[in-house]
Amino acid sequence: MAVNTNNVSSEHQSTSVPEQSILEVYFVALGQYNYDRAKELVEKEREVVRSQSNYSTWVSMLSMLSRLAVAEKNYASLTYLNPKWLFGKKEQSMRLTYTGLVTDLSSFEINGPGQPGAVQQINSFLSHICKQIHNFCEARAETVEFYDKLCPMVNQRTDVDYGELLSIVDRLTATHGDHFHHPLLSPIKQCFTLELEVLQSLLKAHHHMLDWLFLPTLLQLHNVHSKLENLGANIRFKEGKKSGVAIPSKTVGVPPLYQWLARFKAAQVSKFSLYFYGSLCKQADLKGHLANLLIDYRAKIIAFHKKADAMNVSLVYDTNNAKEVFKGHGYHHPDSPHEVPTGLDSYPAIFSYPEEKPPIKLWPMVVMLLNSKAAELTDLDRVIYSFDKTQSMTYFVTRLEGRFSLVVIFNFKKSERDSYIKLFMQEMNLNLRGSNMFAGLGQKS
Repeated sequence: MAVNTNNVSSEHQSTSVPEQSILEVYFVALGQYNYDRAKELVEKEREVVRSQSNYSTWVSMLSMLSRLAVAEKNYASLTYLNPKWLFGKKEQSMRLTYTGLVTDLSSFEINGPGQPGAVQQINSFLSHICKQIHNFCEARAETVEFYDKLCPMVNQRTDVDYGELLSIVDRLTATHGDHFHHPLLSPIKQCFTLELEVLQSLLKAHHHMLDWLFLPTLLQLHNVHSKLENLGANIRFKEGKKSGVAIPSKTVGVPPLYQWLARFKAAQVSKFSLYFYGSLCKQADLKGHLANLLIDYRAKIIAFHKKADAMNVSLVYDTNNAKEVFKGHGYHHPDSPHEVPTGLDSYPAIFSYPEEKPPIKLWPMVVMLLNSKAAELTDLDRVIYSFDKTQSMTYFVTRLEGRFSLVVIFNFKKSERDSYIKLFMQEMNLNLRGSNMFAGLGQKS
């Protein structure tokens, strides 16, 4: 995000000190992800003034600013979440880096020398800035803890509580949003705020998608798009092969944290395009749009259907005790009356191929499997197999997450061990499961 340093200067003309210009350039560099430049700047300044006795406070602060630049670089690189890194250097974890800075900055504030005249003015100014940086480091330590909490969830075989995750991000925003408000820190405050806003919208979008709410999900995805654009305003992007996916090239020094957020958004858009295909299919050039997605789920289903000779592939939504009454695809007035679905209608196929609606005569068996195997389907890695001898029909069922299940039907007997079918079911399950995106945090994007 571009920061106007003139505005920063104009707000502090009355209390301007020589150190302010260094701090302005330093924080702008951090806000532009130029961590090496920020570190080099303060280290050069430290070498210039370290021998001058009147600058001992400034020298100490410059040392901490150098450490902060390194910490910010490691934070944005996500390397601290890599299991190998944690195993080898557990004592140097990212959270301890920031809490160490918090401790040292607290000591700096207390022990700052109170000399008269210009030195006192400078020390008073620097102490105030240190307090702001102290608050920023506290916020960072808690954000690190949040990302560390996400990583193990990729191996969770039961539903993730996205409401709890959203409440953590909301608390981070409410607690730390105004705690480092000094205009000099505005570049890193903007980055911090936008990062949390992107996370909030991504989690809200996923939460709404789990309740199959079209418009609220769409609005949150639009919000993510605009916030990511602001967050990446100072990043130079290379045009990718898939223009619809706003994922920056790894060759232009893009922070892996930004890459992960962009991939999370792209994965959500791909998922949205499958879950609400019935609402989107009437749009012009939808095929071209789907081809540009991170994952074109419809194309994957079509290819599988053809190769496996399946009769039907359906995505089923359980409407029982849903947040809102199921109204079907498309836009609906919030006050328009709709009856609560019952019986077989309470398990609609929100996506079906090759027909828009699955074979009705087979739906009793599908609903029976979803209910009778409900306990087994709590394990999201499980694929249920059933062969109906009376109708000579084979069913494969897996629960994706929340109220959604994937059902594949064959009008002849298939082997329970068919590797191609199981691989397809497992791949769809893994990709559509929201927690899958957390894996990218502990890996190079």
